[in-house]
Amino acid sequence: MSRTTSRISVVIPAWNASSFLAEAVASVQAQTVAPHEIVVVDDASTDDTFARAVDLARHDPRIRVITQPNSGPGGARDRGIAESHGELIAMLDADDIWLPTKLERQRALLDVTGDVRQAVFTYGENFFDGVAPRGPLGPMAAYLPSALLASRDVVLANGPFHASGQLADWVPWFLRLREAATITVVEEVLVRRRVHADNFTTRQRDNRSAYAAHVGEALRRRRHQAAAAAG
Repeated sequence: MSRTTSRISVVIPAWNASSFLAEAVASVQAQTVAPHEIVVVDDASTDDTFARAVDLARHDPRIRVITQPNSGPGGARDRGIAESHGELIAMLDADDIWLPTKLERQRALLDVTGDVRQAVFTYGENFFDGVAPRGPLGPMAAYLPSALLASRDVVLANGPFHASGQLADWVPWFLRLREAATITVVEEVLVRRRVHADNFTTRQRDNRSAYAAHVGEALRRRRHQAAAAAG
């Protein structure tokens, strides 16, 4: 099956995302390349995220809603990927937004290169919802879950996310991906990342030790591989 005809599954992990979920889903529905399915994984929210997701599913048969015990964003992504059926996988955090041509631009790049090991990201920008601006505003390469499109084979070969509920769920997964896959970027802002008081990265922003540990492990793997190649 060519990339042009490959089905795209969109996985949306959601925890207490009732205020944002409809906007995130609407940005998927507005894509110029329509996804095959939208899998929303409610990660034991304590607000009405699940009810909101079910209501959205009533109006779009592509939406499937799954609920599970709280496992953090990594565990929710793992569950959504396992429950999806598309040959291509995209992920969208429930408080982020895609621009309409996001999937179209990424799939076109996959088609042009033909690299079966390719993972395509996009440029993105932050926008601030109820909090003072801080950090980079963009545009910038967005090496984030919401900016990824890759084949199911690439995603599964990279292993599961860690269901620890920690900020570093994404970090070790991306570092492994960078070592194993061909990373390319659509140099166009196609993802808008919402920064607000209750989003996961804001609440966990002081957890720098986990980042350092995973980066150190990636460097050790590279040194070991280099030593083995030198023989």
